[in-house]
Amino acid sequence: MAVVSGHPTCMTYFQKHRIFISRVGTLVFLFVLLFSGSDREGSLASDIMKVVGRALVGVAVVGRLWCLSYIAGYKKAVLNVLGPYSVSRNPLYFFSLIGLIGLTLATGIITFCLFSIALFSMFYPAVIAQEEQFLLSEFGHDFEHYCKKTPRFFPSLACYKEPHEWVINPVIFRRHLFDALGFFGVFSVFEIIDLFHKHHLLPIFLHLI
Repeated sequence: MAVVSGHPTCMTYFQKHRIFISRVGTLVFLFVLLFSGSDREGSLASDIMKVVGRALVGVAVVGRLWCLSYIAGYKKAVLNVLGPYSVSRNPLYFFSLIGLIGLTLATGIITFCLFSIALFSMFYPAVIAQEEQFLLSEFGHDFEHYCKKTPRFFPSLACYKEPHEWVINPVIFRRHLFDALGFFGVFSVFEIIDLFHKHHLLPIFLHLI
């Protein structure tokens, strides 16, 4: 298992409350975005960033729904090694990172993107390490074998395997559906803020790259 740097108490607190912290962080980010703008707004580079960002948000939502279809009703109950979990041991976090990059690129402000990647890299390896410790204690040799043939984070399509059929728990799937679609909701807020900026309905106090 990888050793994760950082203050243990801070890491443990984040691991236990990461969903709440992520939501608060999103609200703080949206508030900052209300009064932030890019010095390159309207340029070709800015437009390309926004197009790529929109595409990545779409990939992230589809990917998270794909992962959800495999773990709805099975999480922690069985060792899932098929579908998205055959190409990465942590596909849900991988697609979350893709969505985070997509959202921040969609703002046209590269500073937000780099800052978000840095925060993700700082905290989520500890979350992954903790979850792997749990899986090792639950599934032992099977999980060790799974680790040897499946990448920890970045997917390898050469490892892909899928079942002929898969049973999904509709109740659990529905409960987590809006979490998977959350990136679309945040992106919609981005679009509204951008519209307000274009029509000078919101002042821009912070000019970023």
